[in-house]
Amino acid sequence: MVFIVNFANKIYFFNTKQKKMSEISEIIRDYWTERSRTYSDSTLQELYGDNAQNWENILYGDIDKNQNLKILDIGTGPGMLAVLLGRNPNFEVSAVDSSKGMIEQATQNAQKFGAKVNFQLFDAQNLPFEDDTFDVIVTRNVTWNLPHPKDAYKEWKRVLKKGGKMINFDSNWYSYLFDENLHKYHEEHSDKKLQEVLPDGMEARMENIAKTLPLSKERRPAWDVNCLLDLGFSKMAFDYNINDEVYDKEHQEINAYAPMFRIIAVK
Repeated sequence: MVFIVNFANKIYFFNTKQKKMSEISEIIRDYWTERSRTYSDSTLQELYGDNAQNWENILYGDIDKNQNLKILDIGTGPGMLAVLLGRNPNFEVSAVDSSKGMIEQATQNAQKFGAKVNFQLFDAQNLPFEDDTFDVIVTRNVTWNLPHPKDAYKEWKRVLKKGGKMINFDSNWYSYLFDENLHKYHEEHSDKKLQEVLPDGMEARMENIAKTLPLSKERRPAWDVNCLLDLGFSKMAFDYNINDEVYDKEHQEINAYAPMFRIIAVK
């Protein structure tokens, strides 16, 4: 199958039978760099609001805050998880993102909240770290956005220590593009007030990108669990829906079509 997609008045052809998707990776990176300021604004709303405590409760339910741990936040964006974890003096926190704009925003946000984080500009699918480096990997709203998610999971497993833990928070964000019922629900709630105000045309651009990505059509987290088992992770736990733990009631309703899930995998 071939997708013909128009991004910023440029036409790109993507053959989904081929795994050469460097162009789409570049488009994704540019998109998030352009969106980095507004996305950072919404992240700051979370960090200054009650949502930060919700996320700390979730993280420290899975991570021992009293241990000395090396932690990597992959696809950090504006640094939400990195900031929360980087305020813990027991943790040595690193964070990577492929978008220069996101790294710049994350660095500023960490400074605002007194978080100590080593931010680096790297692709989530090609990490610069040695094997068996980290005790914990965290990631939020990243895997849906990757051209090669299985390769990414393999790479994340490589840099985890034996017995290390990967915690992935994600959602089927653009599944409504391929499901009529979900699309109807999304349309009915798309005019609700969201934390982030997108610049004109950004949502349509992301929809075009999502149509080319492999996980947009998959049933998740089932796909992820099967993938991680194939890669040899030794233990697995997952929640299909943690919306009530991370959202207020308004955003629980808005995001009901694509509930956030959590996967915990041990190497």
